[in-house]
Amino acid sequence: MTKQAEPFPMLREFARGYLHQDLLVEYGSVMEAAKAYVSDLRAAERKELAAESRQMMTSARNWKAAELNQQLHRMGAAWNFVSYDEFEQVLRFFDRGH
Repeated sequence: MTKQAEPFPMLREFARGYLHQDLLVEYGSVMEAAKAYVSDLRAAERKELAAESRQMMTSARNWKAAELNQQLHRMGAAWNFVSYDEFEQVLRFFDRGH
């Protein structure tokens, strides 16, 4: 499964830089962390992130929360999502390219 995480450099950057133990203190919520990440990106990076998000939604569609969190931890995250649906909301936000 480690190989699945490798094709997602933008999502890995988000996991390492924003999904940390102080996420709630620093951002207040996962969606606010996602908004902060997107605001730090250039337009071309936002397009790349949108493409990665669509690919991740396809790859991770049937994952349970434990499998999702395991993959994200391999990407550098310290945060745990409650459900795949919670993570999918972030991916859909990224896909919209805000």
